Amino acid sequence: NEHTVTLSGVTPVACAPGSFSATGFAPCTLAPPGFFVATAGSTQATPAPPGTFVAAAGATAATACQVGTYQPDAGQTACIVAPPGYYVNLVRATEPTACALGTYQPISTQTACIAAKIGFYVDRIAAVSATACPAGQTTANKGSTSATDCFTPNRPPVANAGPNQTTVTSTPSRPGSPASSTPSKPASAKCPWATRWTWTTRPA
Repeated sequence: NEHTVTLSGVTPVACAPGSFSATGFAPCTLAPPGFFVATAGSTQATPAPPGTFVAAAGATAATACQVGTYQPDAGQTACIVAPPGYYVNLVRATEPTACALGTYQPISTQTACIAAKIGFYVDRIAAVSATACPAGQTTANKGSTSATDCFTPNRPPVANAGPNQTTVTSTPSRPGSPASSTPSKPASAKCPWATRWTWTTRPA
């Protein structure tokens, strides 16, 4: 014959935070990784929401993904690092942000992108590097977004008059003096030249 035994004076023990059971009382099971139990006497575990994770069993709360990481799914045990070409600058992020035109990011787990330096441009989103302008060209500002931003800068003129030249000249005599004459062309002069004296007034 079957007999039913009723125990009196025994108080059920509620499952502690971090554990659960079908009745909410012992025996209890620890919340598995990716899940947590925040209150005592729980009958089920809660999955970590997107933007958070739970790495170990028995958790009482989920942990937020930090900057540079994200998690788009629930019930996860870790966050995902932002890949090159992307960044995450908020906690609890559920997706990374692509670098905009004019910026790039060659490294993962970053919180911002880098503006293209002067002389470079970035003409696509999620870029991991910048493109240099053609040789001899530059850009006016940082963060250029197209090859059309490149230009050839004005350069100061360069004079080239050839090598230095040296010549010898003589001082002609004053008009009316005994030595007054038309000076001869110096032997070292490079160009032909002559001097002609003309009286404009004569001495009394």
